[in-house]
Amino acid sequence: MRSFPIVAFRILLVIRGMNRMKRMQEETHAAPAPPLADVLLLTYIRDLLRKFLATRRMADA
Repeated sequence: MRSFPIVAFRILLVIRGMNRMKRMQEETHAAPAPPLADVLLLTYIRDLLRKFLATRRMADA
């Protein structure tokens, strides 16, 4: 009879720990970090090159 409260308390601690870990995982996936300035600059350069090459191909055709 004495073991029931101990087992119940341990199960409670395990469930609380699992809920805490689940909540932490949801918080980390909630808000992605904004892109860095160098990534934005490289994306801009890539788009300019694509536009330049597209207009150049149209002029050659």
